[in-house]
Amino acid sequence: MKKISLLLALLLILVPSGMMAEEGPLTHESGGAVLSIDPATMAVSFTPAGSEVVYTTAVLQSSSGSRAMKNLQKSALSVQYIANALTGTTSAMDTFSMSVDLGEAKVERLPDGFRVYYAIGSNELVVDDLPKMIPVDVYNDRLRPAWTEKNDKLFKSNYRVVPREDGSSVFVRVKDDLGKLVISQLYELIFTQGGYTLEERDTHNAEYGHEVKTNAHLDVVMDFLVDGGDLVVSLPIDEVKTTVDNDLIAIDVLPYFLSADRAQKGYLFVPDGSGAIMNFSNDRLGIAAYSTSVYGDDLLIRADEYRPAAYPTNLPVYGIKDETGAVLCIIEQGAELATITADIAGHSDDYNRVFSSFTLRDIERVAMGGNKTVTTPRYAEDIYTGNIRLRYRFLPGADQTYVQMAQAYRSYLLAGGILKETEPAEHAPLFIEMIGAVRKQKFLLGIPYNSTVQATTIAQAGQIYDELKAAGLNNIQLLYSGLFRQGVKHGPLDKGALDGGMGGAQALKDLAQRLDSKGDTLYPSIYLGRVYNTRGFSPVRNAARTHDGTVAQVYEAFEPQLRGMPYSGSAYLSPMYLKDYTTSVAGQLNNLGVKGVNVQDLGNTLMGTYKRREHVSPIHAVPHVQSALEALKGQKLMLDSPNLYALPYADVLTNVPEQGNGYKLLDADIPFLQMVYDGCIPYSGASWNLEPQISLERQLLHAMESKTAPRFTLTWEKPTIFHDTVDMTFLGYFSTWHEESVPVVKSAYEAYDAYYQKVAGARIVRHEILSPTLRAVSFDNGVQLMLNYSDQEATVDGLAIPAYGYILSGGE
Repeated sequence: MKKISLLLALLLILVPSGMMAEEGPLTHESGGAVLSIDPATMAVSFTPAGSEVVYTTAVLQSSSGSRAMKNLQKSALSVQYIANALTGTTSAMDTFSMSVDLGEAKVERLPDGFRVYYAIGSNELVVDDLPKMIPVDVYNDRLRPAWTEKNDKLFKSNYRVVPREDGSSVFVRVKDDLGKLVISQLYELIFTQGGYTLEERDTHNAEYGHEVKTNAHLDVVMDFLVDGGDLVVSLPIDEVKTTVDNDLIAIDVLPYFLSADRAQKGYLFVPDGSGAIMNFSNDRLGIAAYSTSVYGDDLLIRADEYRPAAYPTNLPVYGIKDETGAVLCIIEQGAELATITADIAGHSDDYNRVFSSFTLRDIERVAMGGNKTVTTPRYAEDIYTGNIRLRYRFLPGADQTYVQMAQAYRSYLLAGGILKETEPAEHAPLFIEMIGAVRKQKFLLGIPYNSTVQATTIAQAGQIYDELKAAGLNNIQLLYSGLFRQGVKHGPLDKGALDGGMGGAQALKDLAQRLDSKGDTLYPSIYLGRVYNTRGFSPVRNAARTHDGTVAQVYEAFEPQLRGMPYSGSAYLSPMYLKDYTTSVAGQLNNLGVKGVNVQDLGNTLMGTYKRREHVSPIHAVPHVQSALEALKGQKLMLDSPNLYALPYADVLTNVPEQGNGYKLLDADIPFLQMVYDGCIPYSGASWNLEPQISLERQLLHAMESKTAPRFTLTWEKPTIFHDTVDMTFLGYFSTWHEESVPVVKSAYEAYDAYYQKVAGARIVRHEILSPTLRAVSFDNGVQLMLNYSDQEATVDGLAIPAYGYILSGGE
């Protein structure tokens, strides 16, 4: 970000070429779409092609909310900036009350729309608008003759004569906390009546060595463009200018564009887990607004905070649906900085709304000298200077729903080459995870030490695979965790060493070839963005660092104390080391003869580093992640629930969320993710048998509703092998024993594959939430699916749907 001088911030308004001085609204038409802006209020209106509905970016005539909220309703932006760099305190201003209403916003035409210049900041006088020091000879020659006795008395009550070493004297302002009235009166006396100039003030302040403190001012540019029938909003961050020490921290973009008042019917769509909707005015006023960080929080900041397990926000998209149609917002640039917020009417005003904020610089308070009660603010040095760009796609018509939003987003990703359509497989995919070695505490002469035990050796995995094939199961995608040294949560892999008790490299190569010969694929399941043991790894050179300079460890939720606990010996990799490390690991995988690999973290965990002189912010870590994924192009790549930037590199997905995170303000989960991915890439959710609180019947219903392939986790040994393991995750593995689980897998897969045969090449065209437990799904080939999540039989249109059951009808 650029800095502007005090003089420029307070006195100059630069008018670019093409700046409009026209009166009345300005209009731009393109392909039938109409974009207009009112220079008096800077409110922007957009009418999509073929529609009579006018969408406006601001609420100008609201009767609800406080004065501050009413200003925000009229604003295109709300900016948060550093108010005091030493203490790390921040403040905020909106563009209406602090720019438009002060006459400090200007608009100019662009070939595809308009550009608005916001000069944001208060124009009230502050104490440093007065001189700190005035030479006595200036007072005697020019000021005193222009004043009355009363005026002179006011001046001398605030300025005192101070002698200097050279024998001269100066008047020095006594206080820096003068009231607004006194500041205004003194400014009138000194500058207007006395003829004192701003240039003299700056010269005398500098001569006295006074550091001037002024009101914060920010100059922000915002473009409103028509592109292919969409409204595109863009903010070039490199053109943001601020007063000294008032750097921009965060910015809310169009907080009331996607909003609806209490009288309207509809819902907000948010990308929570698989997707979710929030009905307008649902009256849950005791629950805080919904908020989610796109791609997750920065794990290097406040790492020890309690972060319960949650489904990620993989796609930077949100929307609104009302009685006139739907609008989908796609964050095209700056998604890594974004937070999506949705709220209902009644909390702060009478509007339901959803919008995105962008955090350009996070602040963390770092303990000084090990004393956590004394902290100092630390700021990231690597600041994003690209564009924030949002695309609003309009879907006119009362019949437009989140299904059409998903279709529109799918088409957008296909057009951008992020997704590619594929032919459906003959049989549904079956995802099987096998657990190999896990770390466990053992004892030697009463002395504890960590070693590994094998839940499933390579030879045993081959036997389980044979059982699955003998049961008639097809299209098996076999994930194998815990193959390498130190087990599931392994150390560095650049040497490719298998765990000693698993079996040799030749056994693994033979198993991979056996699967390949039968049309199935083996995927060693690994981490590439972290190590859980630093043996053979150099944290000094290659680990990410936190703000206080320590190695960034992997923190896991510790439920008893509701805080994060570091996994002993772990480290996140620096983004600058990812490509070299991944290239080395890819070579080792090739040597082992495996054609697939499941990377659990690289696609869904965005890790920067705050190493001194090597800051890399999360948004600038994306190219490093993509380079690492590119190094795996020789492998069939399976990613765990990847974020959008990793999606083009994936051949298969797993652990894709099938529901949301259960936020109380949200009304229903929807399969938005699956409707976007369907027909483009195979995917599964989490393992069915690792969620004992959800019956297999309900798991099947979830899978059918979202067209999500089944997944199971199996072991050769009984689950008792996980007792006293170092990793508490395995304490919940109660149903993995293959002798009990294979018959369950067979039954579930056969039921799902029979359904898959009906809808393999079809797309969802209608998805209805009939009640909290009843849902209806329609496909473009005429197939209809009715699902009952209740433990009681239900009747819909004369059809009796059994408890935890479904009815499949229609189609060929």
